[in-house]
Amino acid sequence: MLTSKSFFATLETMKHTIHSVYRTFLLVLVGILFLGFSSARANTILLNFLLDNINSDFIGGSAIGQDTTTGHTLSNAWWNNIIVAQPPSTSLVDSTDTSTGITLTLSGSFTGNRSNANAGYSGSNPALTGVYPAASYLDEFFLNAASSGTITLSGLNPSTTYNFTFLSARGNGQTAAGRIGDFTFSGANTVQVLGVDAITSDGFGNSTLQHANGVVPTAGGTITILDSSANATQSFGGYLNFLQVDSVPEPSSVALLMLGGLGLWVMVIRRRQLARI
Repeated sequence: MLTSKSFFATLETMKHTIHSVYRTFLLVLVGILFLGFSSARANTILLNFLLDNINSDFIGGSAIGQDTTTGHTLSNAWWNNIIVAQPPSTSLVDSTDTSTGITLTLSGSFTGNRSNANAGYSGSNPALTGVYPAASYLDEFFLNAASSGTITLSGLNPSTTYNFTFLSARGNGQTAAGRIGDFTFSGANTVQVLGVDAITSDGFGNSTLQHANGVVPTAGGTITILDSSANATQSFGGYLNFLQVDSVPEPSSVALLMLGGLGLWVMVIRRRQLARI
């Protein structure tokens, strides 16, 4: 016969068991979320475009360098400095200096400016200057009118979506509109950013960050970026100061991690039950 004392003792045991299971569930869930989002988080590759390194314009002082300036979000990030006379195939690192297995190839008619000429963006818009180092937007690639250049990224994951952020700016007192660039990002799909004028009436240059999101590589793992000045009404166009590449994990990958976490939780509960038998 169940006495009042044993009844309340049973309730107390059940309460502790429920609390223990709840704590275990939370710990497992937090652990899975941490591990899952750590492994599935977006990786970032940063590319700085410039004419050459004659005036030590490389971010971090070398072809792959760490930004050591302060006052912006990407301080201490690692950059790939890309010059006009870039080697045929260049291996890229991410913003933590980890090799990505991704290579960059240039083709076409790119030319460029140097940082010391302040030829890129020369204003103080915090939406730009508060995120990126000055060396990334003071120089750039550009094109003569009616020409084009292509950047090819190879070794990408065909199962991953990529978002691109870039700047197209020409400042230093230039105010004549018409230095237009059209940018086409092509893989398994195509995303275009058209009619970007690098010039603004204040002479500082266009500080608006441009975005090409949701680009999927080909089955072979490539994305090409076509920069065209075909619609420029001035002698130059297609300005490209820097490019940020973010890989975005597929929702299915995160869902699988969550299912794995649920399965682990069930296993823990089952083992606890068996231990009481």
